[in-house]
Amino acid sequence: MATKTHEQTINTALGEVLHDFGQGWSIRSEQVGKIFKEGGRPDILIEKPDGWPIVIEAEVGNHKQAEDEAQSRLNNHLVASTNTIHTAFALVYPEELRNHQGQALRNAILETTLEYVLFLIDADGNTVRFPASGWLSGSVPELAILLHRSSIPSWKVTALADALEKGVNRAEGTFAATHPSGSSLGARVAKILGQVDDNNGQTRRMAMIVVVDALVFHAALAEVEMTVHDQQAKLDCPVKSPSEFRASGTFQPTPLVDEWDKILEVNYWPIFYTAGSIVRILPTQLSASLLDILWATAEELIAGGVTKSHDLTGVIFQKLIADRKFLATYYTRPSCAALLAGLALPLETGGPRWNDVRFALPGSPFGDFSTSSYSQLSRSSSGNWRRSIDGCSICSSVIVPSAIFGINILTAGSLC
Repeated sequence: MATKTHEQTINTALGEVLHDFGQGWSIRSEQVGKIFKEGGRPDILIEKPDGWPIVIEAEVGNHKQAEDEAQSRLNNHLVASTNTIHTAFALVYPEELRNHQGQALRNAILETTLEYVLFLIDADGNTVRFPASGWLSGSVPELAILLHRSSIPSWKVTALADALEKGVNRAEGTFAATHPSGSSLGARVAKILGQVDDNNGQTRRMAMIVVVDALVFHAALAEVEMTVHDQQAKLDCPVKSPSEFRASGTFQPTPLVDEWDKILEVNYWPIFYTAGSIVRILPTQLSASLLDILWATAEELIAGGVTKSHDLTGVIFQKLIADRKFLATYYTRPSCAALLAGLALPLETGGPRWNDVRFALPGSPFGDFSTSSYSQLSRSSSGNWRRSIDGCSICSSVIVPSAIFGINILTAGSLC
């Protein structure tokens, strides 16, 4: 009689299979040694550059044991970092997987139907189960999507949305104190955005969001050491961080916008051209004051992880625009864009390759749809996407100019 495959071996195989579904994911399965300060070790630990760590506790056919172990991992602290476990999955394998080994086991995992539930810690420290009763069932690609979407706690999104709203409101108030609605400066800023300078200040808030978005994205480019050409020095050099354009704690608007012009020679026109146009027409003292306020806001967002995750950025904008009506405009929710991308680009074995893909959307929600489509391709179940393009750098040079086509009705819409 053939020996049945051990549960730990199945966990290791699942970790190997999941690795192809998350760009930059670090996955540890059945790792020896101390993982949590509280003791114990998870079946599978997933650490992502754009989210918080996730634990998977898996059992063969034992639903209660999987649930108990998953819940026991919540609020545990990783030994190797300051991160806390806010998300844990209980997962149940079918007994049939015990009949496979090696590559046959990995193939069987890809083809089988798994059962799983998600446990989260909410803002009040309570445990939330999803679904509230029963179990979800799906294939590995469907599990990977839920893993991807659940790694950022909802309370974190709310806190960052609050920080962005407060910073933008403060900047808009500073603007209005010296140049109230109806002023020529307000009209010029509104014209850049294709809007009118309304009495409620929503156009000015839109302008402030454009500038804070540019500061955040500028910081992200500096983090990855993107190079730009310095005309004076006649050489390529890394992008300077926004903080380098402060003297005695106050921003210098002209050198900052000059750096944005260098970035424009590479790409990112909707972000830096619009933001630079706004900053250029503001009086120097007002511009410096607004940049100081918005940089403080940007730093809160950066510390919260927005430069690592477009999903987090999108959900924060959703909170402000769709939920709170902060800009009094229409906005496509990230969940809707993800659904559209999933329908257009299904995650099938041997699924879409980068050179097979072309997509266009002549209007909203182009921004969210394009980024959701990129994410969908990166989770292709065959791993073709990741192996074909060898990461984001080639994607930027191949996919962005040749496969993505779109326009947006709202000038600032492409920033969101």
